[in-house]
Amino acid sequence: MTTQKYDYDVAISFGYKDEPFANKLHSLLEGRLKVFLYSKEQEKLAGTDGEAKFNEVFGKTAKLVVILYREAWGHTPFTRFEETAIRNRAYSEGYDFSVFIPMDDSEKQKVPAWVPKNRLYIGLERWGIEAACAVIEARFSELGGEIHEESVAEMAAKVAEAIGYEERRQKHLNSHEGVQAQRLSFDEVREKLIEGVATIQKTLPAIKLHEKHMGESGGAIIFLSDPTGMSVNWRPEYANVMRDSKLKATFWKGHPPYPGVMHWENPEEGASITFAPNLTEDGRPAWQQTHKVGAVLLSPNGVADVILKWFLAKCQKG
Repeated sequence: MTTQKYDYDVAISFGYKDEPFANKLHSLLEGRLKVFLYSKEQEKLAGTDGEAKFNEVFGKTAKLVVILYREAWGHTPFTRFEETAIRNRAYSEGYDFSVFIPMDDSEKQKVPAWVPKNRLYIGLERWGIEAACAVIEARFSELGGEIHEESVAEMAAKVAEAIGYEERRQKHLNSHEGVQAQRLSFDEVREKLIEGVATIQKTLPAIKLHEKHMGESGGAIIFLSDPTGMSVNWRPEYANVMRDSKLKATFWKGHPPYPGVMHWENPEEGASITFAPNLTEDGRPAWQQTHKVGAVLLSPNGVADVILKWFLAKCQKG
């Protein structure tokens, strides 16, 4: 009986919102395991049939498949290919080759509906990314895989990479160029919020939601609805330092503070969530929710998604 050979130890399937987390996961696993991550393989994949390649990797040539799951997973072009390959493989092999990591604790669906109900998943909110890596390595070993023990040279290279990343991150957080790049990222958050409000207006007209935003780069945006309002802003205190500057989403009783709007009574500030500026390992501005265990780096789209879901949950509770 011949033992199947695999091109990859682990393949990671994810939607675009979770690319920062996927890159971090890749960084932690690489060296001990051979990991397939689309964003790291683009040069190799250039000019190939994308659908065929994804079917091959997730359906056959990766020993273990890790799915960063959201309810939208399987409904985007690439994850749709990956879902098909994974389901076809599960039909003949079962689900032992798969590990699911729910990425949004607020979503009721933690794994796809077609996955057996007794299938366990990794609780990222509770355990964090390091524990997720440990579970992935343990599952890989259970499947008969051998984890590569890093040599001194390999470990030194990984440490050097980590030090280099921290230096780039600190430069980003403490430079005029970094502040400008983060401001553009906030502008992307704002654009995604505007798009999200338009979607909510169509599907949930009952709350009479509308938005106002200041035109200039970095300007605040507010939501107004029945029965609540919200402001979202980011104001770095200095032009070249982002220390202690937080993107803040705040509920208000009454009209949120806004230039040109007069109040008979001062609006009452309610609950808020905040996001700190950060940088992904591949050099893109990102955000990290503060005061949250296991918080991951978020793209602008990811930040907007968290804020809008929090807003809708508040509207539902009243």
